[in-house]
Amino acid sequence: MIYLKNQDRRYSSVHDQEILYFIWRWKVVGVPVIAGQFSDRCSHKGIYNRVRALIREGQLKYIYMNDFNGFALTLTKKGFTRIKDDIGNLENEGYKSEATAHDFIVSAFHYGLFRIHSSFFVDALTESELRNTSPQNYPPPIPKTKVHRPDGYLLAGVTPTSSVIAIEVEWSRKEASRYEQLAEFYSKYTNVFGVWVAKTETIATIILNALNANAVLRGKRHLVFIWKDLLENDWNAKSINGGNTGKTLSDLVPSNYGKTAGKPLENLTLFFLTRAGKTPSTSIGYKKPEKSQIVTVPGAQKTPPSINITPDIPKPTPSSPVSQSTQTQKEEPPHE
Repeated sequence: MIYLKNQDRRYSSVHDQEILYFIWRWKVVGVPVIAGQFSDRCSHKGIYNRVRALIREGQLKYIYMNDFNGFALTLTKKGFTRIKDDIGNLENEGYKSEATAHDFIVSAFHYGLFRIHSSFFVDALTESELRNTSPQNYPPPIPKTKVHRPDGYLLAGVTPTSSVIAIEVEWSRKEASRYEQLAEFYSKYTNVFGVWVAKTETIATIILNALNANAVLRGKRHLVFIWKDLLENDWNAKSINGGNTGKTLSDLVPSNYGKTAGKPLENLTLFFLTRAGKTPSTSIGYKKPEKSQIVTVPGAQKTPPSINITPDIPKPTPSSPVSQSTQTQKEEPPHE
């Protein structure tokens, strides 16, 4: 994560710059995601009031998304200008979304997965950070290359050999050859585990074929999920691929679940995080829907085993997630 150098403290417990920076990181977010991020310091109503003030000041704007029949938030040029000088290691001045529906899904999925396993993952690196900073400044476990940029990473440690989860959201179908190139890319990094979210079963099948055909991967170190299954079953949705068939996202970590056994996570479900209402508390996702499966953290005795992958995901090492390392791994791009 890249941190702001300075912060305007004229306002209450949540500052304008924090909100602007948070949205810069995730590019397109629903108000429920922002409310979830700052809920420990501010009420949902308070966050909504700050968002409305920033919209009136021209620093944020609502964008309408047809796929979700609602609105999400993104930065304006004025909002980005306010914080850009305080973002460390900024190489490019990007803040706009090129695919709003895709980025909205990425932010909800990536952010939610990071938060529910916050005692395991030491940091999340977003696509916006990857795009706008030099690979030289990526944390040590992250592939220091521009050959491919996933939709984000989750770090389970900060040493060069620490395991990393790459997030790949496929909201539109690509040629099979493109997925073959991505499989080749991931075959070069034994510490990277891939989590794929496919919009349709057809896209998921093309991805699986490419992963299984790779001589190194053979489908290992990757889980593929279909979006409709995630919406219906939330974090309990099961993967559909090969030897990992039936594994859930919760199986990715050894188990920090027992510490919060029985605690409901209503505000971290995908159903809630993908709500596109302008207010978090009146969003349909804020109240438990009749047919929605609200995830409850299992007790310690029910902790799921970690996936048998190579390498296994290690216990995270407490350390600063920000790296100034300048070591670059020699990288050969996948065949065109």
